[in-house]
Amino acid sequence: MMAQPDGGSSATLILSNALKLFADQGYAATSIQQIAQASGVSKAGVFHHYRTKRDLYLAALDSAQEEFAGELEELPVAVEPGSRLRILMGVHLDYVLRNPDVARLVVRELLRVDLGRDERAALGQALGRNYQRIARALEPSGPFAGTPVGRTRDAALLLLAANLVYLLLEEFLDDLEGSPGRNRAEFVRRMSRVIFSGIDEEGAS
Repeated sequence: MMAQPDGGSSATLILSNALKLFADQGYAATSIQQIAQASGVSKAGVFHHYRTKRDLYLAALDSAQEEFAGELEELPVAVEPGSRLRILMGVHLDYVLRNPDVARLVVRELLRVDLGRDERAALGQALGRNYQRIARALEPSGPFAGTPVGRTRDAALLLLAANLVYLLLEEFLDDLEGSPGRNRAEFVRRMSRVIFSGIDEEGAS
């Protein structure tokens, strides 16, 4: 189980600096000593809050994702399913683009071919938590009542994939004929419509 920070400005500073260093250098190339130096504390000071580097990595990502988690709780329930999916996709994409360090960190690690076991496990946990947040927001209750769980989970994966495409290809989307281009609202509208039609169509496999 991951150790929880005692709170206070030092823990917040450690998390902030850890996230930036992980994003700039990657998990493997970032040492606890570097994080400690950037935060003005000793290595023991870092380990006072987090037992391992992996715990710190997960805590840094979780801390950065708290804003997104809070926004999910404010999503309107009394809307039809397609609108909820579109709103959720827009909220997630806006969050990703507002938090470039988080996005850079995740993309950097995903593209590595030499990801170690510890790094893979830590990244998998972080991605899994974010996926679960989105999947829960699409659970078959409220607007999605009656929709099979498997389809809402598929929709969560497709939402993440579509927003990752936007993040990676944003500068080139205007050059792709027939694509929504870089217009965020149009991208979200069209992609969410495709995702929703796929999970809502009668007889879809």
